[in-house]
Amino acid sequence: MVLIFGFGPGKAQDRGEVAPLTCPACGNDAMFHHVVSKKSFSLFFVPVVPYGKDEYLLCPVCTQVLPVPEDVGDAVEGMKSRTAAWRSGDLAWERYEAQVESFWVELGVSSRSAGRVAFPGPEAGGVSPSSEGRDLAERVEALARMHERGEITDEQFDAAKARLLE
Repeated sequence: MVLIFGFGPGKAQDRGEVAPLTCPACGNDAMFHHVVSKKSFSLFFVPVVPYGKDEYLLCPVCTQVLPVPEDVGDAVEGMKSRTAAWRSGDLAWERYEAQVESFWVELGVSSRSAGRVAFPGPEAGGVSPSSEGRDLAERVEALARMHERGEITDEQFDAAKARLLE
């Protein structure tokens, strides 16, 4: 009788955007994503017994990972909700930027040494939900640049463009 077993990480699951940063590895401005890979014992290639998980923040450009310490899981979830609030326009860029800076410091990644808080605010030509008085064409172009850099997904780009054009 042949018995095939193994152990190790499973398929990585993207849990969504967390916070922007200039990637320390590739130097690109990117919105880092929360990725979780659950470890399990497998029997005949079927996961049977879970025994842990790896969590990390991933640069979507170069796939560089920053490990997430176990004691900051709540901070990651909180930052994901603040990013969603900023995306929806419920949180002003200035306040969001300060929270992003604080988040990276809590994780031990100084955004100053890695470059800066990367997601451009209105003063840097980026798109901010609260930016007013900006020409529609400029806002759509800025959104397209973010999409090209991989900072937003196709779905997010389409949804944001639809909101702008309404």
